Amino acid sequence: MKNERSSAGRHDEVLTPDAVLTPKDLERIPDRDLRRRVADLVTRCERHETLQRERDDLRDRVQHLELNYHLARQIAQFKSGFLSRISHELRSPLNGSIGALQLILADLCEDRDEEREFIGKAHESALKLVEILDTILKVARAEQGRTPLKLESVRLAEVFEDIRRLTHLQAANRNYKLYVERPDPTLAVRADFKLLVQISVDLIEKSIDGMNEGSLRLSAISLDRTVSLCLDSPCPWEAWSDPIETMSAPLSPDDPRNTNCQLSHSLTLLLDRTLIDLMSGDLEILEAPTDGDSSWITRIRCSLPRAFPASETD
Repeated sequence: MKNERSSAGRHDEVLTPDAVLTPKDLERIPDRDLRRRVADLVTRCERHETLQRERDDLRDRVQHLELNYHLARQIAQFKSGFLSRISHELRSPLNGSIGALQLILADLCEDRDEEREFIGKAHESALKLVEILDTILKVARAEQGRTPLKLESVRLAEVFEDIRRLTHLQAANRNYKLYVERPDPTLAVRADFKLLVQISVDLIEKSIDGMNEGSLRLSAISLDRTVSLCLDSPCPWEAWSDPIETMSAPLSPDDPRNTNCQLSHSLTLLLDRTLIDLMSGDLEILEAPTDGDSSWITRIRCSLPRAFPASETD
């Protein structure tokens, strides 16, 4: 009786769900048929566990592939829009240069002074073309890593002071008020100082060009891990995007865009957004807040990683 109880105890110990069966444990089962069935069950359990691990691994791979697929589609759409806007932007100086040269080649100039005037217009259009190409190449080199960004801890007080110095005269000349709210002297972000100043100046200048009246405000909003640079202005949403039909339609010889020597709002925003992305930030257009100037329509928000002093990160 004692032997039967001890044998049953051993069987119960062997068949415990959490137990790990070894060949020696199987040899202790006296019944050959039971031993064979237990061995088959152990093998099937091991196969099931292996299949479950492989299934989980495949599920993770499928999710990773789906994520990469959607990311690739977004990148392809972005590149497609990027190329469309660049081609649209390059048409203006090319048309301006070609139009001026055609007038000269067709002998339509009344005198030599008018001929020199058209040559000057063609030269101005060519310079605009070179400027656009240089801007695009600058962004492309940064994106490819050929011209790496100098990412460092940048104090926003210094950035805002440079922005104010570079833009306040332009705003004053157009009789617009530019409010630059000086941030906390200790507030800093991780960014390329020169590029951040240039991007902010570009956005302010484009906002001024798209305004008819009102004022602008540049401020900073600090969160736990990010800092947002906010530009509130009366510049409408439509100024920052070009309709598809505008980009595909041919330009007439007297179209003012032929002589426009500035980058468009939409391409400026697209290039600036690319550079902000390289700084691990985000650039977006939002509705203006309701607690400010009633003329404000849009808010351009540039969010960047916050930089902390060494004493705060320890």
